[in-house]
Amino acid sequence: MKVCLVTQSLPAHSVGGREKHTYHLAQYLSENGIDVDVLTSSDSIRSYQEKEAGFDIHYLRSIKIPVSGTYMRMMPGLHNNRAIRNSNVVHAHEIFHLSSYLSAISAKRNKRAFVLTEHGYPEQVGAINALMGVYRRVFASQIVKSCDRIIAVSDALGREIVQRFNADNVTTIHNAVSVRDCKTKNREFLERFGLQDKRVIFSSGRLIREKGFQFLIEAMKVVCARFSDAVCVITGPDNYYKAHLSRLVLSNGLKDKVVFTGVISEELLKSAIYSCDMVAIPSLYEPFSTSMLEAMAFGKPIVATRVGGMPEALTHGRNSLLVEPTNSDSLALAIVELFLNRALAKRLGKNAKRDVRKFDWKVVVKDIIKLYEEVLDERT
Repeated sequence: MKVCLVTQSLPAHSVGGREKHTYHLAQYLSENGIDVDVLTSSDSIRSYQEKEAGFDIHYLRSIKIPVSGTYMRMMPGLHNNRAIRNSNVVHAHEIFHLSSYLSAISAKRNKRAFVLTEHGYPEQVGAINALMGVYRRVFASQIVKSCDRIIAVSDALGREIVQRFNADNVTTIHNAVSVRDCKTKNREFLERFGLQDKRVIFSSGRLIREKGFQFLIEAMKVVCARFSDAVCVITGPDNYYKAHLSRLVLSNGLKDKVVFTGVISEELLKSAIYSCDMVAIPSLYEPFSTSMLEAMAFGKPIVATRVGGMPEALTHGRNSLLVEPTNSDSLALAIVELFLNRALAKRLGKNAKRDVRKFDWKVVVKDIIKLYEEVLDERT
């Protein structure tokens, strides 16, 4: 079987759960005997190709289109791409990416099976909402109609896709983590940011409103009143929201208690998760968090909001402490409880490490291959 994966960006060129998901999917498909090509956007003005262990990545020349503090990429080379023509299955990622629209058209023209994984896109407000409304009517509706199958990364997201797009071909295959890669004993992260003698709460993600960092910052005021050595470290790219978060830090008197690292390397990220005392995920919208899965794989206690697909992996009191979104007081109390009760923190982390096994890529990839086979059988 030949599979062509299409994504707007990949790790090293962009940071996020979707990028990691696509890369690891290619890796594990290849290890299971699938012939894989990956099509993604180039950061340069030219197209080029790189070989990974087991698969090829084709970086296609792209046109950047600014959208709400970030940008979408148009890849004209998807229109009639050789890798798509030579594939049995074209598998794109994200309805709200033009790369999915162009690959859907190309797959249809070449009579190839078309599968799309949706990772989740929160409802927007204001002008961006109006723009997304146009995109939904013009492009997203056509993508959905072109799909042999839509994969949702959680049951919660699957219900959202059905409601938003009236889709009748949605299957849940949960997001996954490469457990074998979640190993390190490197504490360089603590040394890099001078945190060797601190209680560290770690959180990661794009600096956007939906990640809920504003409520974590407010919670830190309560946490620091109990533990003067507590520090919250937030890592991730700034889409548009860091200025607001920085003002919130200063207005709450937390100048030295909240650290923004920006984007860090994958090895430093592993060091951060391994070295921290706990992982906080205060999101307002979260279909099925990659950060959650990585924290579980490292056996870390997690404080998270009860939103989206998070409760499909996290159980309050077993492998995490769950709180309601936007409630900074509850978030603070959960963090304080884990600092006070080390036995609880240890038990939550141990259970998380056990529970994440069913979300290991070596398990999840088999479900995706089975879906490919079902789609191809349905087309014959």
